[in-house]
Amino acid sequence: MATLVVYTALFGPHEKLLEQDVARSSSARFICFTDDRALTSETWDIIHVDPLFPADPRRSQRDIKIRGHHALRDADVWVYIDNTVRLKVTPETVVDAWLGEADWAAINQPQESLWEEFEKNSELSKDVESRLNEQLSDYSAHHSDALGSRPVWNGFFVRRNTPAVADFAELWFAHVCRYAARDQLSMMVALHQRPVSLSRVESGIRNSEWHDWPHRDGETVESKSHRHARPSSLKSLAEQVEALSEENSSLKTQLTALRDRRFFGLAGVWRAWGDARREQKRRKRQDRKRQA
Repeated sequence: MATLVVYTALFGPHEKLLEQDVARSSSARFICFTDDRALTSETWDIIHVDPLFPADPRRSQRDIKIRGHHALRDADVWVYIDNTVRLKVTPETVVDAWLGEADWAAINQPQESLWEEFEKNSELSKDVESRLNEQLSDYSAHHSDALGSRPVWNGFFVRRNTPAVADFAELWFAHVCRYAARDQLSMMVALHQRPVSLSRVESGIRNSEWHDWPHRDGETVESKSHRHARPSSLKSLAEQVEALSEENSSLKTQLTALRDRRFFGLAGVWRAWGDARREQKRRKRQDRKRQA
């Protein structure tokens, strides 16, 4: 019988670790790799690791996401999920429904081609424009066939632990290090260079019978910023902006405390009630998106 592991990876600032209730009814091992020494969980086995690139948590996370980790070598099948993905069913159910005889299985992206995926990432400023342009230019010159293929969503996938898949993953990670950290932009090119059989799942990426997404409870402005790349030439400027932002946040906290004391403390009660209402509305909007 094939051994199965479910894993995720959290490096640098991030939202709260999402517990997976289905882990309690699964024989698979659930592993979270992280550089956060204080992180604990009721459903994940926490494994503390040093990031491959201490100054680059995004690619350090991609290292484990794409290439796996030595602790996964004994498992035959790996199920990866982003921390913001909640499983509705056991991983065994997912593997049975998705993988078949294939080496890799994932949900199709809404975009019909990699061209469209590049366009979307550029419009949303998901990475530095010059980096995206260079990547697209190189792919147009050397991997034009791959640009016409439909990308898959990499927030949730199933893969076999085989030499061929490992070879593909090594090349894919090399693309992620060379170009944009947005791994869906390079996967199809790496797949054309190092082919493995891909099972495409027709389903929504936000909500399906197997999962829903996204769950970003506890996300902060800082952690959200780490989902978008910044050019290294602006690193010092970004650090200055971050310091000013922290100072501004501290001043806002002090001002809020002073305002809350007005009217014998009733102002603070009124503000807390308003904050609770806004949070409730935000959660409802997020639920509607997952059910769309």
